Amino acid sequence: MQNGNKSSNEQESYSDIGNSDISWRIVAESLLFCSDLLHKHGPISKGIVIYPVAQMLRGMYVECLLKVAARYSGEDIVKEGKPILKNHDLLNLSTKVDIKFSEEENNIFKDLTSYIQMGRYPVPSNIKFMKKTRKLVHMKRISSDKITAQISIWSKDQEDSFKKLEEKLKSFLENPQNDHSEQKLN
Repeated sequence: MQNGNKSSNEQESYSDIGNSDISWRIVAESLLFCSDLLHKHGPISKGIVIYPVAQMLRGMYVECLLKVAARYSGEDIVKEGKPILKNHDLLNLSTKVDIKFSEEENNIFKDLTSYIQMGRYPVPSNIKFMKKTRKLVHMKRISSDKITAQISIWSKDQEDSFKKLEEKLKSFLENPQNDHSEQKLN
């Protein structure tokens, strides 16, 4: 019987931590900090393509913020010791949040989802992401030991859109009871 209680207590503790906004916020800030450090080095540093990894961290930062916002919107992140909101599809995750997002913001979610894929793997984990990821980073083998990379870097407008989206999410997290359905990106 004690083993049953221990397992139940572990599940409860896991769920408590997994549904704790402070846990997700700490991880979010760490991811953003590391992303900013990489961005300071430029898209390529010492022959290493770092832009997709920096953007991946930025995407994972947004993912953490969306999970806190989903929690504030009544969703469980973890239930009975198991992750519920566990994929990295930011557009899908954004539907769990009581905020209306614009088409421009949805495009930011799509781009960041692609960067989450590209930053971890040489190919996306699902072929449906291949077309989008190849538009952002296209790698080609030029010899047995060399690969070239073409990188699409966000424009100033996309960077500005990201910052506005970030502020929108942070505003929601500071005042989740306010009506955010009419907030626009512009």
